[in-house]
Amino acid sequence: MNSSSSSTNPGNVSSNDINTLLCTRMKERRTMLDLTLKQIAESLKISEATAQRYECGEIKNIPYEKLVMLAEVLHCTPSYLLGWECLKDLPPEAERVLDYYYRLNPEGKREAEKQLDNLTLIPKYTRTDT
Repeated sequence: MNSSSSSTNPGNVSSNDINTLLCTRMKERRTMLDLTLKQIAESLKISEATAQRYECGEIKNIPYEKLVMLAEVLHCTPSYLLGWECLKDLPPEAERVLDYYYRLNPEGKREAEKQLDNLTLIPKYTRTDT
């Protein structure tokens, strides 16, 4: 997305660098999605102060289950937050579709995937330039 979306080799990154990147990416995604720290805290079932401590890097070891929940709320992956992968620069319409997808529960995600599969089978909806 922004400059913080660059690819990072986890083998060459210190734990301080990972923590700094996690804080940067957490804030970047939160503000991009127009979420408040209070909303993040409620989603993770933690206090707003704890969410703020996550984002400023004061808490270095976020529990795995909270990291997974945080990634889900921020519509990314834990690997992205930790700097192990990057999000490609996506056109706005693709980001919008991903945002809709991440709002769905597991059943809704399966249904959305089926619908997309079906659309790709209809010639008038598929690209011919690939």
